[in-house]
Amino acid sequence: MKRYIVIFLLFQSFLFSASSLIVFKTGSSVIASAVKKNGDNIEYKDQGAKKTIPVSKVYKILPKMNRGQTYKPQTIKKVIKMINQVRKKFPNIRKQTNSMLGEWKSLQKQQEALTPEKKAQMTQKITSIKTKYENSKKTYHSLTALRTDLGMIAYDDMQGVFDDQINEYLEVHVNGFVSMSIQKLKAAKISTVKGFLTIRTTLNDLRALQPTGDIKTELAAVDKSIKTKLIADLCSAAKQKFKGDLNSLVIANTELLNLEREVLRGGDEAIDELRETFYKKVGKYKFT
Repeated sequence: MKRYIVIFLLFQSFLFSASSLIVFKTGSSVIASAVKKNGDNIEYKDQGAKKTIPVSKVYKILPKMNRGQTYKPQTIKKVIKMINQVRKKFPNIRKQTNSMLGEWKSLQKQQEALTPEKKAQMTQKITSIKTKYENSKKTYHSLTALRTDLGMIAYDDMQGVFDDQINEYLEVHVNGFVSMSIQKLKAAKISTVKGFLTIRTTLNDLRALQPTGDIKTELAAVDKSIKTKLIADLCSAAKQKFKGDLNSLVIANTELLNLEREVLRGGDEAIDELRETFYKKVGKYKFT
């Protein structure tokens, strides 16, 4: 029993991470979340399902490195030692633990390399990136360049020293840009499928920037509003083009099909109802 106590006390400062690899004495393993010790048992979730196993059946629990969390050098060293012990005892788990071991070793290497001088250099680089963006015309392309440049800093910063600073700065400028773009979309007059296609790229680009909070909600609402108005406008136009004969039905239905394919990517109840009224007037001809 003492051995099991040692296993868990070793990681009491951060056990358990959001994702851990539980290695059983049989050599099998499972990627688990919400891992915790409860008496003589280990409770965890396996793909959302709650499970329990006796501590006595567990060989090691390998924590996944969480970006942004600070670890003491001795903790990192102990985790690496545990992973190597598992890999030595169970060769079948080597491939499964390659990336995990690599992450911990990279963190160890970076921690050793993140001297005050290196930290000062990274701070200066972030300042330079911000200045470059603030002196730009703040276009979509300059904003994506900003995200890429700061993203590279964040990628190298495995300890997450600069995470809050980078995320807060990006959130302000991404939301600001998207908010400004939303106002332009609201002012745009879009009454044709062709007109919608010209702004669909813009909508996709704005979503790709990953705005947050109210701005994200407003962007979704504007997208829906544009489509709703376009449906109403084109249904009204189809009514005007339909004269009650088969030829005008073909013309009107072509417009509706184009709307469904290019804009809605599927059917719509209002369009289906309108189409049925047309069919009733000319018989049971249907075009799909």
